[in-house]
Amino acid sequence: MKILVTGMGGFVGNNLAEYLIKNKFGQVYGTVYSKEGNMELVEELRKRIKSEVNVLGCDLTNFSEVFNLIHNVKPDIIFHLAGLTRVPYSFAAPKEFFKINVNGTINVMDAVRAAGLETKIHVSGSSEEYGLIQPEELPVKETNTLRPLSPYAVSKIAQEMVAWQYHRSYGLNVYLSRCFNIIGPHSDDSMSFATFAKQIAEIEMGQRKEIMVGNLTAFRDYVDVHDVCRAYWLLVNKCKVGEVYNIATGTAHSMEAILNQLIKLSKKNGSIEVVRDKKKFRPSDVPLLQGDSSKFIEATGWKPEYSIEKTLEDVMNYWREKVKRCK
Repeated sequence: MKILVTGMGGFVGNNLAEYLIKNKFGQVYGTVYSKEGNMELVEELRKRIKSEVNVLGCDLTNFSEVFNLIHNVKPDIIFHLAGLTRVPYSFAAPKEFFKINVNGTINVMDAVRAAGLETKIHVSGSSEEYGLIQPEELPVKETNTLRPLSPYAVSKIAQEMVAWQYHRSYGLNVYLSRCFNIIGPHSDDSMSFATFAKQIAEIEMGQRKEIMVGNLTAFRDYVDVHDVCRAYWLLVNKCKVGEVYNIATGTAHSMEAILNQLIKLSKKNGSIEVVRDKKKFRPSDVPLLQGDSSKFIEATGWKPEYSIEKTLEDVMNYWREKVKRCK
């Protein structure tokens, strides 16, 4: 079996590739936008698995490149994870988010059609699609009204709708997920939990004295990346084609609680100053995300195995090692 992971150079992509390779589910290929530009996490992956990985450079907004990739690899399964994900940045560059997230997905779909393949295609959505959730709607189900509060969220809705339309119009084997906030090691520092951990590690190394943060009042349903990898594999093997499934723990934690737990794990606990930076606040933010994954659990038997405490310990240890290496 051949498995293609688009976005192997990203947080979830490199963790998923590791999961697939270690479990020997098939021959794994991964894409990065540029083999010269975003290989740091891929190099980390190679060290973790102590082996080479099949990495292919591909601009997903270029149909010729995407078609050549699909035609040559002929994947049985595609986990389409590539795209722009930084919510704050989407306010400054909404067109880029639509170009990459939506047009890139269209190119993947068209390439599979043109190659005449029966590939299973997983398109990863986001809980950000739900946006402004009313208190009485919690925990939110897949049938909930979508009220996006960022250009990123709108692009993910459009991506999901395109995938569903290709399934209905052309019979593509599309599997759709809306995963809630993914957390864990082996990420860059663009996500809040990673930013917190990196700054704490720098304080421990004597490189800074305070943590700069944005909005800490938002609540999120955090899912460990290892649990997400298992969920994605189950999705394409046990769920119904064309349907959307939430992947969530059902428990929400505030950003402040996440920060405090990381500080508690620190060797400098008690001497860390937290400073709120207005530049880190978004024009509009989702106040609370808490998911109901009962539909997915019923279909697959999945349940999260990692506690938030264990996950944050893994995150903190990862950033300690990374900061130490970069000193």
